[in-house]
Amino acid sequence: MADGGADQRSSADGARGRRRRRRWLRWVAIVAAFLLVTGVAGAWAADTKFVNSTQVMRNTELVGRPVGGLGDNHLRGVVAEMAAEYETAPVEIDTGDGTLETTLGDLGVAVNQEATVQAALDAGRGSMLVRPFDWLHSFIDPHDAPLLLAGDDEAITEGLQTLEGDARVPPIEPTIEHTEVGFVPVPGQDGEGLPADEVLRQIQDQARNDEPPFTISLEPEPLPPTIPDSEAEALAEEANQITGAPLTVEIGLAAAEIGPEALANWVVPEADGDELNLVIDLEQVGADLPEVLPDVGNPPTPATFNVTGFGIEIVPGQDGTGCCAEGSEELIADALHSPERTVSLELGPESHPHDVEWAESLQITEEISLPDEPGCSRSVSEPCRMTTHHACCETRVQNIHRIADLVRGSVIEPNGGVFSLNDTVGERTRENGFAEAGAIEQGRHVTAVGGGVSQFAATTFNAAFHAGLDIPSYQFHTEDLGRYPYGRESTVSYPEPDFEIQNNTPYGVLIWPTYTDTTITVHLYSTRFATGAQTGQSSSPRGSCVDITTQRTRTYVDGRPPEVDEFRGYYRLGGPTC
Repeated sequence: MADGGADQRSSADGARGRRRRRRWLRWVAIVAAFLLVTGVAGAWAADTKFVNSTQVMRNTELVGRPVGGLGDNHLRGVVAEMAAEYETAPVEIDTGDGTLETTLGDLGVAVNQEATVQAALDAGRGSMLVRPFDWLHSFIDPHDAPLLLAGDDEAITEGLQTLEGDARVPPIEPTIEHTEVGFVPVPGQDGEGLPADEVLRQIQDQARNDEPPFTISLEPEPLPPTIPDSEAEALAEEANQITGAPLTVEIGLAAAEIGPEALANWVVPEADGDELNLVIDLEQVGADLPEVLPDVGNPPTPATFNVTGFGIEIVPGQDGTGCCAEGSEELIADALHSPERTVSLELGPESHPHDVEWAESLQITEEISLPDEPGCSRSVSEPCRMTTHHACCETRVQNIHRIADLVRGSVIEPNGGVFSLNDTVGERTRENGFAEAGAIEQGRHVTAVGGGVSQFAATTFNAAFHAGLDIPSYQFHTEDLGRYPYGRESTVSYPEPDFEIQNNTPYGVLIWPTYTDTTITVHLYSTRFATGAQTGQSSSPRGSCVDITTQRTRTYVDGRPPEVDEFRGYYRLGGPTC
């Protein structure tokens, strides 16, 4: 029994000893772990003591480029350099049918510099518990900061359209159109091509950690419209609601009713991202309103010219009033969305487009018609270049004076402007101040209201001829009347033949006729551009007529080579026809 007790005590002592050793080893392990953690933490703390939130952590790389320890400004400079480099970074897209080659910049993709800078600053800054070990691990494997790309979907779509060319079919967004039954929805249609969002996603994934070139695989697929058809259906209903009944527009005592058909011209659909909105075309409203109420207010008057012994004067016009005051378009838009179908507007100021500034821009500064040569008289017409003669006091003289008064002050716009005698004067009627006098119709001498006005056309022809202006529409009298230069004149009737002058100069031309009891003179004012002279004439018989060709040589004041043109007509030698 004694020996057995000793054995039991010895076994118990051994077990207690083993438990003490295990506790000691655990404490040693705890102490060692503590010392390790505190050592790593201490080293991390010592190493990062001066690293703040605006400085990149040690051992950080941005797509293989060391940026550890860089401050915010220096880091931004590096990222900006990378952004510039990446504009031309190659991108290859394997579509299954071939490879498309482009660049990030041409695709509308760029480095998101702000996000990339922040990602670099965040690298290695996990939770406080793991930061020391992340720091320790960075000596073996550096922190990786991603390069982040961004792209606008619309810009990428435009880049893909250029890249794919005709192979890309853009989707057609739903819209509305106006028909005989009102507005109706027009469904959208799918297109086909590379999806912009997937192109961007794949490039972004590669760029986070890989350098260019970027190679992605993507096949064309249906491209649905971004706007659902339901938007167009709702929009058509709204458009019909606001244009289905007439709108009454009032200004003072004047009023006009605008019907649904006209209102429909003011309503247009407008796509905005994935929404379809109904907008009022205020510009179109502003353009149409003066036509809706054209006779309200006092119309403005244009600037005019006056020729006196002191020279050429510009006489300012007068501003007026008309439809409509500023902001009227917005009132119309509000009224279209209101159950009240009447809107009251105010008159607005109106200025004439032919104001003093316009008149000054024409540079009408001198007379360009050439003076008559010595010998110009009623019996000798050849030297006459701006004047023709007639007997005193005949009824036809009343008509010549009347047409001169109506034309006086007419301006031919520069660079191709046309003066039409018939358009300017209109039909010669008694109501318009003309009397019955002798005329030639179909080769016969008759009497007609406005007879004799052809003398004004013949005189104006010669003034334009010698001023070097173009004369696109003219017709010789059918007989040589003697009072006009032979083969250098024109008749006129209403509506045909007309007499026209075209202004081939960069300056305006002012027509200013004057007359006496026995003469009519047509003065032309502008800035001298050219002069014209008769330099040849030929004739050839044709039955009972003779064909005349008159040659003119134009000499330009700027020294360019002279130009020759011709005027053709005929005279009857006897009988009403050739």
